[in-house]
Amino acid sequence: MSVLDDLPLYSALRRVRIIEELSRPIQALWQGDLLIANGRAVVLARLASETWQVLAPNTLRREIRRSNDPARRRPWSRLEMPADALLFFQRRPRSTYVYAGQVRNFPFGGHGVRGGDGYHRAWTDFEIHPALADDLWKELQFHTLHVDDKLFALDRDEVIGSPELADALKAIRRRHRLSVRIYDRIGGTLTYSKRGASRELIHEYLGSTRHATASHEGEALDALEIYWSLGALSRYLSWRSRAGASDE
Repeated sequence: MSVLDDLPLYSALRRVRIIEELSRPIQALWQGDLLIANGRAVVLARLASETWQVLAPNTLRREIRRSNDPARRRPWSRLEMPADALLFFQRRPRSTYVYAGQVRNFPFGGHGVRGGDGYHRAWTDFEIHPALADDLWKELQFHTLHVDDKLFALDRDEVIGSPELADALKAIRRRHRLSVRIYDRIGGTLTYSKRGASRELIHEYLGSTRHATASHEGEALDALEIYWSLGALSRYLSWRSRAGASDE
């Protein structure tokens, strides 16, 4: 009997051990993130990259981001797993993988392509079963939105997508003072501070800080939506590493 047949939830294994427990031959797909052996499927989700994103306790996304340059675009269609797969998360590079139950195809929807600000992205969403425990969800969630230091959240199994983000930002648009912060698990933190006519954005990542000033509120909110959707800083703002010094 394989160790994978009766593995306790949230137990840890190294990648090499997981592979050893699969029968031969092994078919590797999705750049080695999906392994199939004798009808058994295993997903190895490397959360230290933007490719795998935990969007809700029951939702896992695989996303590919490309330049909008037509020469670099690739055809994309919804990804399909041949069967329910065992799901393993890797929190950081070279760390062990944590067994988190199963991942399966959503019965409908859950895929698409979207472009903007020099990039386009293509994604497929999968269902995590059982849904992640609260402590693991809080640790692994891909990004969070905070308004005046209060976490903006939907029901536990709902994903904050572009429409929900737009609604949240629309509700605060007419306020004279506010702070909006987006934490991205891969790209760092973007903070928008509005004080009357002053509209400042600060991006913090791995000890470095970059600043930008928006000329109007729409420009600042666009920058927040771009960062939420693509993890990228808006190309329509001038970012600088310190006051008065442009990085461009």
